[in-house]
Amino acid sequence: MRRIGSSCLLLLLSICPVALGQVDQPPQDEYQHELSLAGTALEERDYDAAKAHYSRANELTHGHMVEPLRGLAWAELRLDDAQSALTHAQSALTLARNDVERGNIHNLLGAILYSEFISDTTTTSKLEESEKELRSALQFNPRLVGAYFNLGKDLLKESRDEEGVTMLRKYLELVPDAPNRGEVTRLIENPRLSRGELAPSFSLQDTKGETISLSSLHGRIVLLDFWATWCGPCIASLPDIRKLAQQFPADQFALISINEDEDAGAWKKFLANEEMHWPQCRDKAWALFHSFGLAPARRIVVPAYIVLDRDGLVLHKARGLEDASSLSKVVQNAISTKH
Repeated sequence: MRRIGSSCLLLLLSICPVALGQVDQPPQDEYQHELSLAGTALEERDYDAAKAHYSRANELTHGHMVEPLRGLAWAELRLDDAQSALTHAQSALTLARNDVERGNIHNLLGAILYSEFISDTTTTSKLEESEKELRSALQFNPRLVGAYFNLGKDLLKESRDEEGVTMLRKYLELVPDAPNRGEVTRLIENPRLSRGELAPSFSLQDTKGETISLSSLHGRIVLLDFWATWCGPCIASLPDIRKLAQQFPADQFALISINEDEDAGAWKKFLANEEMHWPQCRDKAWALFHSFGLAPARRIVVPAYIVLDRDGLVLHKARGLEDASSLSKVVQNAISTKH
């Protein structure tokens, strides 16, 4: 296990500025400093540190400011602590001073409830509650673009495709250059994809200089093999991975190994000494690893494997040496399934 820094994830939960004049002196400077540290920690995906700094800022203001409470809720959501996130977001809502703040907090509440549904899809009431919060967010702030995206996903999960597509189109209308435009377009074109876990759009360059993207892999079963040279179990699983690379027809299956080393030199040196003739890519800043939600906060846990179906839906996630040898059956079953 290794802790790392990374660039900020796409946030569809905008954080409102706070009127600092409401903070009593002399803690104001310290308060601002804690908020600044918390913001930096969020950008680096160090959610434990972000939580600690937001907690300190909240203490300094005796729990009477919106920003620390909203920040706490956001950090806790990323740390998979939905209950604490819900508590702090609800507290923030009672302190909201205007419709923009209220809209943002309702959007955050909708995202938290959606995460609870995703963790247990039998809790359909959470999805319904999430929808209500997101509609409230748009009532308070019709220009809150992230709420259109979040509400669109909710509605598609409820199989209300026409309404969901309308929300997603509105989102792209407001943000034509959205970083997640590819994902949103795929959902608009094929709402069925929303009923599963849709792989994030990605584009990687392999060691031959060729670009490998989610769209270029469409129509094949895909195995993403996340590994690192410093990971003993990754090296031990290499024989099984090497067999998989040759086991299935190339027009039906693609194996992509994705390296998570901080040191690109170590990766290149390892490849030079090993027979790894299938596509080899490097995950710069660990962006793809985290976009799949493979580990909380900034942790890298490898080996990790993801199997995608022909449409880019996640069929299987696994970690550890014992899972590598079982991947063949997972891939075989996926290939045998009629498209």
